Amino acid sequence: FTKYSLLHASHLLPVSESLMYQENSYIHSTPYKMGIKAVLPDCNTTFTVIHNGIETSRFYNKKNKRDQKSFITIVSGAESSGRMLLKGVDLILENAAKNPNYTFTIIGCSKISGYTGVLNNVILLDKIDNEQLAEHLNRSKYYLQLSMSEGFGIALCEAMSCGCIPIVSNVGIMPEIIADTGYVLLKRNAELLNNLLKTITHEDNNMKSMKAAERIREFFHIQKREKALLDILASS
Repeated sequence: FTKYSLLHASHLLPVSESLMYQENSYIHSTPYKMGIKAVLPDCNTTFTVIHNGIETSRFYNKKNKRDQKSFITIVSGAESSGRMLLKGVDLILENAAKNPNYTFTIIGCSKISGYTGVLNNVILLDKIDNEQLAEHLNRSKYYLQLSMSEGFGIALCEAMSCGCIPIVSNVGIMPEIIADTGYVLLKRNAELLNNLLKTITHEDNNMKSMKAAERIREFFHIQKREKALLDILASS
């Protein structure tokens, strides 16, 4: 049914071009082909990329003082081992064990598959409302999005809008979203992540926080998405 819909739609509106086609080398040395055209090479349906949009009046940088070694991520379903691995939570826990002076906050789950809760520097928070979420994001220095697959990254953009410096996996549109406002983990490797965290926590990178919020306002605002959708509908 999905294949039929993609082949016979009048117009596709993916939130990133990587959903149409990408070659992902984050996990394996040999690039792995992903996206609609990787699965359906005969799909020639017209498409227009319209990025997701962020409500920046709800998620914005309050310019709070932040702990230089505070990290945060948002993930749901980490009770499942597959979901936990997909979102790179295992890399976070491994680095938390190696760096007891860093604080890692994981929002969206009360339990993590295979984790017994023995690390004092890991804070688990179950689902919270957007107001509380914005407060937590405004207290954290860095946002981690270490997914093996990611269609866009709404949580990433919300965190950037709140002034978190992003650290993302080399997957999909995420490196494009953050541009020069953050850091990219090129390979799914806990030691590479550890080296990256040790490097950046000694950098004077406070300007990246301001630039991250500005980038979301300029390129990924909800009004920009609204206008693009209305323009497509008007021209149909």
